[in-house]
Amino acid sequence: MFIDHDLIIDKYGTIYQVMGYYHPIGIIYAFKKYKLSAFPSIWGSEPNFYMRIFREYSPEIAHKGFKTIYDPNLKTFLPYVNFIDIKFHIDPGKSIERLLRKTRDSLEKTALELILKLEENGIKLDSIGIGGSIALGIHNPNVSDIDVIIYDSKSLKVIEQSNIIEPYKNNELENWFIKNSVRLSVPVKYIYDSYEPKRRGKYKGYDVSLIPVNRNMPKGIFKVDGKYAGIFDFIAESAKISELSYFYPHVVDLTIKKVIKGSKSIEGKNCKLIVYESLFFNILKKFNLFKIRAKTYISKKENITAIVGIREAHTYIYKLK
Repeated sequence: MFIDHDLIIDKYGTIYQVMGYYHPIGIIYAFKKYKLSAFPSIWGSEPNFYMRIFREYSPEIAHKGFKTIYDPNLKTFLPYVNFIDIKFHIDPGKSIERLLRKTRDSLEKTALELILKLEENGIKLDSIGIGGSIALGIHNPNVSDIDVIIYDSKSLKVIEQSNIIEPYKNNELENWFIKNSVRLSVPVKYIYDSYEPKRRGKYKGYDVSLIPVNRNMPKGIFKVDGKYAGIFDFIAESAKISELSYFYPHVVDLTIKKVIKGSKSIEGKNCKLIVYESLFFNILKKFNLFKIRAKTYISKKENITAIVGIREAHTYIYKLK
């Protein structure tokens, strides 16, 4: 079974990161992260060096130069890898076993120390994993970070309350704002509201991300009903965040208060919002009133589904209050 943030190496040596939980027969939705380099690089070691395909990833970049396919259930184009081309499947949940046996450098030692610190705070080791370049064994202690995969929502809450992760401060925080403003083509003043200090910060000098992943995601919650109505701009309120909302892609229910651009017929109605960019979801968690630009679908029964964080259009979520 392939789930969000699993890693794939295909028969050509290209490395992919799995997206989400739903995959049609014969393909896995995943975007390319690394490819083999003909020359020595900061990633990997003899005989296999790698290069990152893009320095930063965004909804638009994750599709550039990649094979994509239109999914009629999700109603969007997604990058993929053919199942028959997969050579290795790396489960981040099994990376801790390797670190417990042996750590090879300062980054792996710090990652293991962090994991054991979490265990001291009541987190079971089978509910967490280490992803990214550490899981692949191609990391570089000078530039790599630590991706902690959290497979249990209860564990995530415990970790957030533990204050083990130190928030970014001063220049580091400002650089984070600027980087994500550029990545998402969103004014930096709106990025300020998306930073989640309990999920992204520092541990012993290394960047750390806490990433929720669900091993038992129910089927069908990401299906988009109805016909395409357009790119709508609207004001929405009262985002209802469920336990499943924390996992990617994020699904929340909200109420459309006012339509700025699009059909006025949806004003006052409930809407299912599917969010493919986690920073936008952070805004939904913190505030009550939002300006949203979304790819919008309306069914015959007038059910409304709006999608944010996709490649086909510049979409966003800004907080108003």
